[in-house]
Amino acid sequence: MSKLHFTQAQIKEILTDVAPGKNGIHDLLRLSLAFIMRAERNKHDTQNEDMSNG
Repeated sequence: MSKLHFTQAQIKEILTDVAPGKNGIHDLLRLSLAFIMRAERNKHDTQNEDMSNG
């Protein structure tokens, strides 16, 4: 697998495109954490036959 090499300017441009606006990075982080928590919950439910409360 080859590694990608980005400059600081390229990273800033990518993040600005992906997460525009004043709270862009905050929103991106919030969505990322929500996705991770959902994936963990789905894995837990799969391994434990959906034994969640409610």
